[in-house]
Amino acid sequence: MKILYLTNQLAMGGIETNLVRLARALTSRGHEVLAAAGGGSLADRFESAGGRHVSVDLTGLFTRRADVSTLREVIADEVPDVIHVMSASAALALRRATFRATWRPPVVSSLMGLVNAPDEPKTVTLLRAWLTTLGADRLILIAPSFERLVCRLPVRRKRAVSGVVLGVEQHDAAAIPAMRHRTRDELGIPEGGLLVTTIGALEPRKSHELFVHAAAEVLRVDPRVHFLVVGGGHLEERLRREIESLGVGHRVRLLGERHDVDRILAASDLYVRPGTVEGFVGITVLEAQMLGVPVVSFDTQDVRMAIEGGVTGLLARNGDSRDLAETIVRVLSDPGTAHAIGAAGRRSAIERFEIGSVATWLESQYRELIDTTNRGR
Repeated sequence: MKILYLTNQLAMGGIETNLVRLARALTSRGHEVLAAAGGGSLADRFESAGGRHVSVDLTGLFTRRADVSTLREVIADEVPDVIHVMSASAALALRRATFRATWRPPVVSSLMGLVNAPDEPKTVTLLRAWLTTLGADRLILIAPSFERLVCRLPVRRKRAVSGVVLGVEQHDAAAIPAMRHRTRDELGIPEGGLLVTTIGALEPRKSHELFVHAAAEVLRVDPRVHFLVVGGGHLEERLRREIESLGVGHRVRLLGERHDVDRILAASDLYVRPGTVEGFVGITVLEAQMLGVPVVSFDTQDVRMAIEGGVTGLLARNGDSRDLAETIVRVLSDPGTAHAIGAAGRRSAIERFEIGSVATWLESQYRELIDTTNRGR
């Protein structure tokens, strides 16, 4: 099977990291995996995982004519069995590239993100979601909020299925302690120090300012704690100023974009997801769980896909940085509970979100759609 993925770019991010993992899992089973997308820091890793990257700039809703022509040529030359679209701009570019074409492969579309900012107008969210579904023969809904949203779109419901597209790789449990100790030494975390981490692009939808405010509250109670923010984005300077204004610059560090998030997570005593908007649970939550790191998150419907409160993670009142801080302190002050939550989270992640299982399910969806399309010709 030859699978062509279309997304904006192969920069560092959860969707793009997942494409690298899917390429590794699917090519190991004999499939051919291509990605038509803009470049980025993960392009080389995608190819090292067995995929092939075709550079096509699909960022922005108005893709250049030259890039649309390139996409048209890729489809004609490669003749993929199925195309999987992962963004609104990619869906629009594909529609332009195949307009009036006598043939195109069946198309799978998955809404990978719901809201770009907490104050985003609902009409904008609806428009982006609708554009992503354009031309799709099958729509994969990866979270409850996406299912509710599709009910408001002109989409034939029988084309939609609920399922998991994003997954994580399982780590050797025996190797985690050594990775943890080495990384803590490199990060300068002293003996007896506690490390709390969050990972994500420094964009409004991630609400990192709430993480920083919670950090300030925690440090008033427990000065042993160190906080890391991993990720880059246009809000970096604003966040840096917020850290300094709260007087926590000595304990809250911005590490920027990193390619070793597994090592940083392994070194952490707690992972925090500070996002307040609905959308998929977050790939970093699953990565932390896979490493046995306890997770604290604001309570949204979608995050409950991976976190059962008090069992596989802890949930704070959505948007309440003080409650987030109190929840962080509660976990850090009770090592037994932290260990139990981390272990339960790891079991859940292995059972539900391991990349091999995700790839198997996607294979079945692709094959069924290809067979249905072939029977209809």
